[in-house]
Amino acid sequence: MKIFKTKDKTYILTKMVKWKLPIILVLAILLVSYYYMSHKNSQEADFLFAIASDSYREGDLQKTEKYLGMALKKKRDHRFYYAAFKLLIDEGRNSEANYYIDEAIKRSPNDLNYLYLGAQSSVAANRIDNAIKYMEKVTQIVPQNYDHKLYLAEILYVYKKDKLKEAINLLEEVISKDPHNYYGWEYLSNLYLNEDMIEESYGVRKKANKYFLVDPRQMLGFAKVSLKLHKNNETINILKKLISKDSEYTLTAAKLLSSLTGEDIDRILGKKILKRIYNFNFILDSGTMLVDGSFEGHPIRFLIDTGASHSVISKNFIEKTSLSISRSSPVAQYETANGVIQVPVVYGNYSIGDFVVTNVRTAILDSSTSRHEGIIGQNILSKYKVSIDNRNQVLTLEMPYYD
Repeated sequence: MKIFKTKDKTYILTKMVKWKLPIILVLAILLVSYYYMSHKNSQEADFLFAIASDSYREGDLQKTEKYLGMALKKKRDHRFYYAAFKLLIDEGRNSEANYYIDEAIKRSPNDLNYLYLGAQSSVAANRIDNAIKYMEKVTQIVPQNYDHKLYLAEILYVYKKDKLKEAINLLEEVISKDPHNYYGWEYLSNLYLNEDMIEESYGVRKKANKYFLVDPRQMLGFAKVSLKLHKNNETINILKKLISKDSEYTLTAAKLLSSLTGEDIDRILGKKILKRIYNFNFILDSGTMLVDGSFEGHPIRFLIDTGASHSVISKNFIEKTSLSISRSSPVAQYETANGVIQVPVVYGNYSIGDFVVTNVRTAILDSSTSRHEGIIGQNILSKYKVSIDNRNQVLTLEMPYYD
């Protein structure tokens, strides 16, 4: 039996359309209005952010803060929160800055730069659990960046004493996967020393000799651990070798040897002059300094860049000279004009005339030009007092001596 007749169905459908059509139209108008206002707010927010960015570059922090605040009211963009974070850090308002980097991370959870800065900011604010969470995420995203694992191990050890085993495991992973990273060995050795685990510290230094036998830092560290175990003869032999190398640790080694043997420091040093100066000519090309030298024994022209944090070798040079680099090579964080990137690194020896530095961590970038295929940056230059004589085109590096 039919419940509704055809006439009744038509009547009901007509009524439904009459009632629903206005509602649908209202909803459609609201959606279009919302989209329009969102788009308008987004455009206005981007415009305000551009004004804030210009003000920041001009050094007008008050104006920057004003326009950033206006932009954030219109659109909660991760870029705006990051800019606010940087501004507050510049103004020394670190406790306020944490909120903004947290918000930036919420909106862009895989941004390595945000995560790393969030971890650093959290450590400074004693928000250690946050710092650990951020650094664990970083190490998951880029497992081959062992600097990040070193930093995470440091946070765990310094601030979470119950995480000692985790810190040790991280450091052991670093020296296993990136054995030429000196800091992994040094951190692990020092951790054991701080925990009065002298034998373990000595064992780490002993293994590190395979990679850093003639590295002055390793020699001095090994001598100090050896001395704690009362291996005096071994300590004396290491210190004598270190003094003969004429490194920045010569004076420190001489004082330590003097305390062991009672011998006068001047006699230990003999006629050694505690000042080593390297001079070499550079080519001035369009305001940049170029020098000829070698990397791993292969001739190369370097750009001397006091503003570069890392030394760099071009990918083209690596391929041309058949130097090894693989997918499993460690990577490092590198800041470019276009932002922070992860790049492969190798460890190599640099020489310019009689100036030689060994086991230098070097970023591999597509950075070669017709003028140079490598860059000497601050991870080499910062160890020396640098003087530049543009008139005579002479670069001078003076080795410091640590007292």
